[in-house]
Amino acid sequence: IIATPLSFDKPLNYTIGLLATPCKPFPKNYLEVVKTSFMMVRWTSNWTDRYGYIEPKNPRQLKNLIKKAHKQGEKVLLGFSFGKTDINTKEFKIFGDEWKILPAKYSVEGKKSITAGICPESSFPDFMLYQIEKLIEEYDIDGFYLDCSGSAPCANHYHSCGYWNGEKWCPKVNFFATHEFYKRVYTLFKNKGKKPPIIFHHCLDPELASFVDVTTTGEQYYRAENYDNLFANDCRQFRAEFMEHQFGPTPQFFPVLNIHYYPGGPKLSMDEILALTLIHNVLPTLVSGSSPDVSRIKKGIETNQTKPLAKVWKVMEDFGIDEAEWFPYWKNQFLIKSSSDKVKISLYRKKGKALLVVSNIGEKDEVVNLKVNLVSLGFTPDGLKIKNPVSNEEFLINNGKIKLLIPRKRMRFLLLKEENNKR
Repeated sequence: IIATPLSFDKPLNYTIGLLATPCKPFPKNYLEVVKTSFMMVRWTSNWTDRYGYIEPKNPRQLKNLIKKAHKQGEKVLLGFSFGKTDINTKEFKIFGDEWKILPAKYSVEGKKSITAGICPESSFPDFMLYQIEKLIEEYDIDGFYLDCSGSAPCANHYHSCGYWNGEKWCPKVNFFATHEFYKRVYTLFKNKGKKPPIIFHHCLDPELASFVDVTTTGEQYYRAENYDNLFANDCRQFRAEFMEHQFGPTPQFFPVLNIHYYPGGPKLSMDEILALTLIHNVLPTLVSGSSPDVSRIKKGIETNQTKPLAKVWKVMEDFGIDEAEWFPYWKNQFLIKSSSDKVKISLYRKKGKALLVVSNIGEKDEVVNLKVNLVSLGFTPDGLKIKNPVSNEEFLINNGKIKLLIPRKRMRFLLLKEENNKR
């Protein structure tokens, strides 16, 4: 709480909050939520000239795009920010002093927009809710893809933020106001008959977890050497930063190293990304160019990213992971063990079958023996069939062990199934 030397010559006041988790139940149809979020047209730029301000620059174009998408069974999310707004709008010129965060935070967005950070403790949410309702009614949007949003410290006492320490106004973080703002937006979509998806492109702020559906983050790892840190130390950093299952929204990893305009070393493949994410029950967001790829898997268009990802979806869907019990690699040693500490195994279990996700997080290829506790998994050696469901390569089990070669930073599926099981 105290990071710098401090003299206790006056009382110190702190506000401490506790958050019960989950904020909402983790979706039972996890894979379907992930797939649905992929199939959305996310117009994350250029629909408005004024960042953080709901005013389409080409109303007819936006309406036509949404109509076309809806005819194809797709939903349309608009890229937006609840954390800043353009300072050159007529509304900001009137209400800006009351809306903005103090100390003021200004930034340049694109070619035309200068923004200021805004505070949900102000009257800005009332204005924004009015604008969002118009956008739903006039354009039939389905939700938002939110970036640069969430809570921020503010000392603007014109809308009751901050506190006076006897010398100056000091900031407070507006957690409760942010929670209320997101709740109102989520409720508005629900009342309009929408099943919002609200995709939050950011490290999840727990105070708004109840009112977003999908979280996607990872943009901070835009350099290859930074990405290597996520593989290090048994992936502890990835577990701490990107596994947000306990809050309720569906987590996705945003693999920016596939985007050409990010600097950094050699770009990683989707196969390397899957080796990291799948053992954590997290799927990557599909990204191509400057915005998420639009329905390429649905339309059968294969790219270097969609091809491995489409195979993963099929394996998980065929197995039925939504009805399965998941055992992560740090909690399943009573079921399965690896002969190498660089090869991690997470698994999904259903009656009569199990799907193993085997990842080599190390820097060299590994020949590994997987020691399987058949009794605890509910199997008998007789009639057990083991194969890679992607390549259809079959494997034998000898004395409870499966021998497997896994290249560096790659993953493999293994499907264990009793042949006499009809399911």
